[in-house]
Amino acid sequence: MKKSLKNIVLCMAVSASVLVSGNISNYVKAEDPIPQADNLISEGGHINVEGQGARLSEDGKSVIYSYIIAFQRMHSSDNGQTVSDVTIRFAPIPNAKIKLTLIGTRDENGKHVNANLQLNELKMNDASFDNPEDADLPTAEEVAAGKKGYYISGYNYDDLKYITTLGVFHNVNGSQAVKLEISVPLEQAKNIKYLPIDARMVWKSSQEDGVPGYESGSQSLEEYHNHVLGLPSEKEDEEGNPIPNYGGIGDPTLVTEEYVKNGHLIKSVANPSTYITPNNGDWTNIPEDTNIKEETFFHYAKIFTLRANPAVTYYISEKEDMADQDVSALYFGKVDVDYVIQGTNTKIKETYNDTKETPVYGFDGKLIKYNAAENENERPAKITYDGKEYEYVGVSATSAPESGNLKEGTTNVVFEYKLVEKTPAPQPEPQKPTPQPEPQKPVEKEKQNGQLPKTGIANSSALLSVATILTGAIGVVISSKKRNNKY
Repeated sequence: MKKSLKNIVLCMAVSASVLVSGNISNYVKAEDPIPQADNLISEGGHINVEGQGARLSEDGKSVIYSYIIAFQRMHSSDNGQTVSDVTIRFAPIPNAKIKLTLIGTRDENGKHVNANLQLNELKMNDASFDNPEDADLPTAEEVAAGKKGYYISGYNYDDLKYITTLGVFHNVNGSQAVKLEISVPLEQAKNIKYLPIDARMVWKSSQEDGVPGYESGSQSLEEYHNHVLGLPSEKEDEEGNPIPNYGGIGDPTLVTEEYVKNGHLIKSVANPSTYITPNNGDWTNIPEDTNIKEETFFHYAKIFTLRANPAVTYYISEKEDMADQDVSALYFGKVDVDYVIQGTNTKIKETYNDTKETPVYGFDGKLIKYNAAENENERPAKITYDGKEYEYVGVSATSAPESGNLKEGTTNVVFEYKLVEKTPAPQPEPQKPTPQPEPQKPVEKEKQNGQLPKTGIANSSALLSVATILTGAIGVVISSKKRNNKY
């Protein structure tokens, strides 16, 4: 983008004044030893990209890859040397939608202030972008006053056919941060497990505002081999022109498990000279690079001999290469439930899909929760299998928890059941025959002088004898009467 004439003239004037009026005693020839003046002050790192877990969109139709990009400029006490741009690059994805939001800024006292200001897109050479100074991110006071914020698409003279490039600019000391969200249709996203981005400071300028570039007299730091994003070109287009090689940044399919640990990059997916800045989840405090190797490290302070002029204080980290990369990782997960006979793998019911395959992070950025025992349909109390009834016992020892956070892959919940033992119906005891009482034998009573006992109950033998005697007597009387009648 072209700068205003005013800014260009100012830039040239500042550069000339440094050459003409600079103190000769402070001039150090290249071959002279560099004085070790303590004129370099570190305020922490300069760039940190921290990928967030890719999440499902609210309507369930897209996947949102998300990143927090924290940055702080390199500046000097005489305002004569500044690195304050942030160039963000990632693969060009058809149908992708971009959202860039300012989430952290500073007030006039340098205090960090959280923000939530969506930035507006401006294309390179946009006619409506009259004042380049408007490109600078707003301060906390400007945000409160309703000032808009911008980012520039197509920035940095990159070939947009091979890489997507965004540029943001800041003119405030201290760390600031933006949130980048790349929305990709769900079906496309299934082919992009890791979507990496690169963010780096590219322009060394002699002024502290506006959009830096060659037009304003700025110098590209990508002129140095250990700060350039791209790799040596290995292919040519139809016209014989070299095709830019951005490694995994330009082609996400190149990013394998070799580069990723716990959802974050552990090494560069493009130029191996780019060091990965440790993440700390805090945009207000940017970490510095680790495990630095002198032969590959982009050491700004040494390259530009900042210690050669001890009269100027430079606010710069000597342990940060002004570049970083990270991925937003997309993990799919589902939950299946199996029902087995206790102590075996024998299934007594077909597998039940409790949670269909979906990104493990929901729209709110939190892990999706599942519960495989919410109702009788998910965890029935009894199951009939092969004509037999089984009852629920508990969760198998080899099972995943019946509820928890969704994770990558298949979460398998296993419920165990045991056979219901049928209790036979109680049979009545057989009836025992009622015992019959033995017949009572008559008890013989002792005769008392031929008389019946005084009880008044006649002895059967005595009665028989009396009856016999009476019968005989009657017979004699009847016989006597018959004889008398004959005569």
